[in-house]
Amino acid sequence: FFFSSRRRHTRLQGDWSSDVCSSDLAELSAQDLDMGSLGALILPDSVGSAEHPHLMVTGGKEGRFYLIDRDDMGKFNSTFDDVVNSDIVLNRIFGNAAYFNGNIYLADGEYGYLRSYSIADGVLNTVPTSQAREVNAFPGLSPTVSSNNGSDAILWAIDWFSNQLRAYDANNLAVELWNSSKAANSRDALGGAVKFTVPTVADGMVYVGGAAGIVAYGLDRKSTRLNSSHLVISYAVFCLKKK
Repeated sequence: FFFSSRRRHTRLQGDWSSDVCSSDLAELSAQDLDMGSLGALILPDSVGSAEHPHLMVTGGKEGRFYLIDRDDMGKFNSTFDDVVNSDIVLNRIFGNAAYFNGNIYLADGEYGYLRSYSIADGVLNTVPTSQAREVNAFPGLSPTVSSNNGSDAILWAIDWFSNQLRAYDANNLAVELWNSSKAANSRDALGGAVKFTVPTVADGMVYVGGAAGIVAYGLDRKSTRLNSSHLVISYAVFCLKKK
């Protein structure tokens, strides 16, 4: 379950949310389908509503994706999950989701796709606004989004199964801009990817923690640049190996 607390005067008040009703507990426990396999993502207040101004999303191994009011998380209900929305069901969920500019990015945890879902006024659109073409095996993708002051947004994701770092157009996931296996002679090879790793973007660089060290990708101005639909990118790599 998820628990939130807030201090009012000298008393600590709490709220919680559970992903299962009583009839599901034994079955989900037996199948190792516990809650919290998808980390909680706090959404900006701009996507909330008057009724639900403060929202978060999370999910469990059974594949159900939850939109939850952070001020009223619903507590345990033996009949139904008292949350804002729980209609999106994927093929397992692991890792994390990402948010950018009114869209939530989420991938199936086993043999599925990376998708984006729009959210506005406290309403989550359960029909994907875009979908990547690649099929992902276990454990899916853990995305992060970078942009240039809100423009030219790129979604970065690590595919542990194929050992690739991928870059997608965040506005249209069907467009893969780049991946770490495209360069000749394995120049941009990721090395040993680690499950559930999230790419970190800072100061024009993309950092990935791997089994053998940290791999950093940055713009290589000496190389021939690769043209995409809205962006010009070319990447080189170096690795800091463990001693």
